[in-house]
Amino acid sequence: MIILFIEIMIFKKKQVTIFIVSVFLLLNISSIQAETFPTSIHINEITQNPESQTNKPPEPSDTINMSYSSSNSKGYTALILNPSDNIYGNHHCRMIINKLLKRGFNIVYLSNEAVDLSFIKSNLAEEIVYINTHAGYWDLNGDNISDTVVISTGEHWTNETPQKYQFEYENQMIVEGRVGDKSFVAFTPALIEYYYSPGDFPNSLIYMATCYASYDNSMAQVFLDKGASAYIGWNQNTVFWTNSITSVRAFRLFSYGFKVNQVCNIIRSGGIINFFLRSKLTYYGDGNHRI
Repeated sequence: MIILFIEIMIFKKKQVTIFIVSVFLLLNISSIQAETFPTSIHINEITQNPESQTNKPPEPSDTINMSYSSSNSKGYTALILNPSDNIYGNHHCRMIINKLLKRGFNIVYLSNEAVDLSFIKSNLAEEIVYINTHAGYWDLNGDNISDTVVISTGEHWTNETPQKYQFEYENQMIVEGRVGDKSFVAFTPALIEYYYSPGDFPNSLIYMATCYASYDNSMAQVFLDKGASAYIGWNQNTVFWTNSITSVRAFRLFSYGFKVNQVCNIIRSGGIINFFLRSKLTYYGDGNHRI
């Protein structure tokens, strides 16, 4: 069976209407898997290895680590982490940054390998944490039943990684996630559970812009237990353009004062491809949270 979907997404920038027409070919949709997509489509999913100072960020590069101060700062900080900058770019992140600067948030933006495990272990405790990356739903205990959400960092997995992070590796805080032919260090809920204490996340909004981040509450709950107010993510696969556009839409709505539950209800699948993937933007925690 061959199904042709044409998705037309419309958004306005400076009163110029831009029509984006995305054509996507799905084969045998009932048995679709993320790894079967051509590399030009980019599903934000990682797969399990069976064997193992300006107001505008620059264009994608190897690593970017920049900070921005709001002219009307309220003393709050938003982390915009983009391990997938060198794959998807950062245009949507720039738009999110501009929205948050106007809301009085200071910004820390990191990309690619700057978003390594050492950063994740020690630096997430801010009022907003947005991560645009890959993720998956994982079998940690080897019983061939996936039971845990895992989130990719920008750090590449090498033969030395298990020794470099021996403690984390032996205690199932990290796994090797594969994106195409590349491997990355991905963290499990156990990493957040171990390295952060209750109250570290000051009523934070955690927004995981990636596949499977809200497939269940395994990752969400550890952030909530450590003080976060709300956790948002896709409950199934998402395609990168829908993920990027809906991220901008979400923060635009947040900047207008919308609550978390309202934003998720408005966005829902975000587009026809995600609709057929049965993917929805889903939250855990306080649906009344506002930024």
